[in-house]
Amino acid sequence: TSNVKERFKKILQDFFPRYIEILSRPEFKEYIEEIKIEGHTSDEWSASSSLDERYINNVLLSQKRALEVLKYCFEEASNTLDKKWLIEILRANGVSFAKPLANPDASRRVEFKAVVKTKEKILEILDIAENVNR
Repeated sequence: TSNVKERFKKILQDFFPRYIEILSRPEFKEYIEEIKIEGHTSDEWSASSSLDERYINNVLLSQKRALEVLKYCFEEASNTLDKKWLIEILRANGVSFAKPLANPDASRRVEFKAVVKTKEKILEILDIAENVNR
């Protein structure tokens, strides 16, 4: 199912504002490229007759799962956050069953991943190193 369960809503209400508050601090904010909300599924799909069909159905389910979490976080769990910045960086991605965990139940999940602007940070580090060596 792609609906956000009540138990998970409570976790998101606690987690998401704190997560964003940390990533949006001045010393980090400029380096955040995006925040991915990834939906994952198990490799099961009882009504499918082929691997292709199972994969595509799970892509759709995982995308819906990620989108529902993004919507919930954006609308409900982020009342005091900078919505303009969230629009710039939040992404919902469906991964299907490409990254399974130990069992089917554990594989049905949503993960948050911060993607940093590594090129800019590397250039900053090289610039600092160059200035130190002068």
